[in-house]
Amino acid sequence: MKIAYLIHYMKKNYDEITENLDTILEAGDDCYVIVNDDDLRDELMLAYGNEPRMHLVHEQEAALPGDLSLPRGMIISIADALEEEEENGFKYDAFINLTDGMIPITKKKDLEDYLNKYPEQDIYYVEKTSEEDPELMTRFEEYAFFTNSMDFQKSKIIQGMNKFTAGVIHNFKQKKLDDVLVLSYPWFVLRHESAVALAENLAYCSNNFKMCMYPEELAIATMLKKFSPATHHNENIWRVNEDGIYKFKEPIVNVSREVLNDKNAARRMITISITDGNPSVTSPRIWIPFTVPSAFWNADIPGSIPLKITAPTIIATYIRL
Repeated sequence: MKIAYLIHYMKKNYDEITENLDTILEAGDDCYVIVNDDDLRDELMLAYGNEPRMHLVHEQEAALPGDLSLPRGMIISIADALEEEEENGFKYDAFINLTDGMIPITKKKDLEDYLNKYPEQDIYYVEKTSEEDPELMTRFEEYAFFTNSMDFQKSKIIQGMNKFTAGVIHNFKQKKLDDVLVLSYPWFVLRHESAVALAENLAYCSNNFKMCMYPEELAIATMLKKFSPATHHNENIWRVNEDGIYKFKEPIVNVSREVLNDKNAARRMITISITDGNPSVTSPRIWIPFTVPSAFWNADIPGSIPLKITAPTIIATYIRL
């Protein structure tokens, strides 16, 4: 199984992004990467210049959560992957998007076994649709401004400016969408026909979800429902935030060690870095950083050997388990 990973990276941590990329490339898969920082993008271009499976996306070189640039950037990344297929005469079995610091936490074989349970099905998590909850359309009709600001997610001042401006504009011009609106988590595993459907309808995304609040939660799943003939398996396979659960219209933070150690938690395949270090890894054969800014491993098997360990800022001090 050959996978195209569509990666959006906002941070400036060369060690973290290169280790994540190397993990994917070593498994035989391809990376299509949007890197916000110009200097980091240049470094990656030099470091991976001879690696044909590592692709930097140039049509859109930056994206932000909460802004149209994120779902649009993911679709542009898909289009790049489809172009690579056509030029080299092969097809990807799956397209998986990752955002800041995310990485698969299972071995490639385990991920393949999971995906093979749902052949020709897309996998993403739908919360609800506008058919079930008409209030979802009210959210779509609200305008969002200043989402292209780096501080939009955290700045109360910018959010207040957005609320005031959106209210004024809404009184003069209202947005309409005739299609069923779908609210989902902003990550997906897509089969080939769905990837093609998104790439062929990029204009629909740009035209309908501009000035929309957190369009990554609405655009992709809405487009898949409208344009893709593929069936959909509804499951949350992602762990994010301290409690492991994605929060709509809120910034994403690192997953907690307690969540990763929870034996009763539902199965997850992909996560972001942990919050507080001290990962629960019990194998005596493993060396880990004494302070771990981020680490990734198969949380479903307590004590399992990490798939990869990342220590982007502290790499000199280790302890033996």
